[in-house]
Amino acid sequence: MDGYRPPYSLTDRCFRLISSISEKIGRLDVTNMDTRPHLRKISRIRSVYSSLQIEANSLPFDSVRAILNGKEVLGPPDEIREVENAFRVYDMVDRLDPWSLDGVKDMHTILTE
Repeated sequence: MDGYRPPYSLTDRCFRLISSISEKIGRLDVTNMDTRPHLRKISRIRSVYSSLQIEANSLPFDSVRAILNGKEVLGPPDEIREVENAFRVYDMVDRLDPWSLDGVKDMHTILTE
């Protein structure tokens, strides 16, 4: 493999084009989420639901959605609180630094209340 030469070469132009394409894709993703708030909401519900399933939360998807919409649901109180706390952390993610120990501690405190 040491002598392998691909049938192409990466030039400065290639890197500029890749960068330009990536930037446009990023803008498109943000635009779609901003113009379609229901997509952001559905994504948020699915993220919280999936994360809590890993933690063995037994509430069904519809109950998680109902909790986000402020409705009362039947279920174990500790699991309902777990969903509420997860949504609180989700709302705070933009304001907390996930790379700082204090940010992680703050998120953990909310999740375990």
